Amino acid sequence: MELGGYTFAEPKKAAKFADVVGRWTDRARNLGRWWPLAEVEARIAALQVELKQCRVPDVQLNLSSANPHEMVTGWGGSTAQQVSAPVNKVLNWMETTTAEIHALSGIRSRVMNQLHSFVTNTYYELAFSMAAELIFGEFQLTVDQRLSTMATATLARFPAVSERLATGDPEAISHAMGSCRRIVDGFADAVYPPREEPLVANGKEIQVGPSQHLNRLDAYIRDHCSSTSRRDRLRRALRDLYARVSTGVHADVTADEARALHLQTYLTIGEIALLP
Repeated sequence: MELGGYTFAEPKKAAKFADVVGRWTDRARNLGRWWPLAEVEARIAALQVELKQCRVPDVQLNLSSANPHEMVTGWGGSTAQQVSAPVNKVLNWMETTTAEIHALSGIRSRVMNQLHSFVTNTYYELAFSMAAELIFGEFQLTVDQRLSTMATATLARFPAVSERLATGDPEAISHAMGSCRRIVDGFADAVYPPREEPLVANGKEIQVGPSQHLNRLDAYIRDHCSSTSRRDRLRRALRDLYARVSTGVHADVTADEARALHLQTYLTIGEIALLP
């Protein structure tokens, strides 16, 4: 509309932006300054030139009277009001023209403000999205390379989950959550195969048999991560994730949460796989 003028082909949208940039002159009568921005600019320039060239006419009038109640006239019977009329007319025009310049300048300023906000917001959205994409892309490349050598079957399951989630069907979401749980189980089998004898840690026996997938991943994390706080974070994240995807097999999980859980599964498994 700022390029071609306000035609009100889409009344609600036109009225909305007319409010934003202050184009109304009489809202009740649907009147306003509907020219495109380029014409607004041209009108401002033209009015400024006219205002600069305008000159207040000179007026000379000598009046005298001894009677304060007498109508005083000048040469030819002219009154002060008649002589000053051209001056007043010019002054009124200058005042009106100045007000119009101010109004049009306000429209221009508000349009440029809207344009600046749009460009700035779009720039940062693109900048941040590309930054996030770059960070994830580098992480994904490293994780995929590691999983391809240590847990090939785990890596192969992720695309199938994405395909199921793309349908948005509740049954497909349930299957996808089941696949996420199997991804964790398969990863545990690949990096820390089940053992018959229990693991002793901190004086306690920990079962690491075929069904103790989380215990085996805890043991793997303990063996490969020297940071206590990071170990605790990974173990909590893994258990919370496993509990939620297991619930998702039997309970309602929204499509948005399912996609987040799928991504969280990849990120958590990927971080564990990248441990030294």
